[in-house]
Amino acid sequence: MTPEILARIAAARAARDLSDLARQEVGTTAETTSPTERIERARRMRTMLNAYVDLVVLAEALAGADWREIAEALGRRDPGTVAEEFAVAGAPSPRRRPTGRPPTLKTWTPGMPGTARTTTLTSRNLSLIY
Repeated sequence: MTPEILARIAAARAARDLSDLARQEVGTTAETTSPTERIERARRMRTMLNAYVDLVVLAEALAGADWREIAEALGRRDPGTVAEEFAVAGAPSPRRRPTGRPPTLKTWTPGMPGTARTTTLTSRNLSLIY
């Protein structure tokens, strides 16, 4: 499988999980819960949604989508900044040419400084981008 296909599969799985969480949330609207718990659930859903968007961007970048188009879809102005933010080696970039090496992805744990690492995308490490 190509890295693009792996990213699309990961995005589909993220969309499924987000959908499951949203359905669970609908079922809890009549429950008595604290404001803190409702806010925490909403924040979790937002985190999952952001991860889904990131995976879709990754898949589109690996498919060769123009960074100007990706930046516009994200509501951003500078395609170079968006390309650097997503740091997809092997994907076309306005500031970087494809190297012919396997694509890599920078990953990190949200809210945990110093957890960044670079991973080469393969069918064996799909779980790292999902």
